[in-house]
Amino acid sequence: MVSSQKDDGAWQEKGKRSERGGSGPRQDDDDGVRFSQTLAAMPKNSGPGVFTSVLAKCAKERRWWDVDAVFAEMTVRGIKPNRIHLNAAINVFAKARRPQKAEEWLIWMQDNDIKPNEVSYNSVINACAQTGFVERAEM
Repeated sequence: MVSSQKDDGAWQEKGKRSERGGSGPRQDDDDGVRFSQTLAAMPKNSGPGVFTSVLAKCAKERRWWDVDAVFAEMTVRGIKPNRIHLNAAINVFAKARRPQKAEEWLIWMQDNDIKPNEVSYNSVINACAQTGFVERAEM
């Protein structure tokens, strides 16, 4: 069974914590609506690369709470996420020091027949190491 990090930093079995998990910066409802509206207002011919750029900006700003909105908009537009998008999402969680979410997205990749690469694994390892879970990073 996959483990994840609780709000207090201890690892526990997946499924026994809140959906968002952890403490730290969070969006208020208005901010999330504005971000979703901004994504929806992007030109309709925006290709997959635009979403990679949006995810890179989320990583730079450590806006881990916006990742779901990016993927939701991709779905609306019929853009199928690829390894580059998923690595970018994992990187957002790694930069935001959210190793449990990075690990969940890595597992989602594997479960959906998208083969992780060195970037995928290194991002999860870095997230674990940065938050003090060195043993977990070594697994």
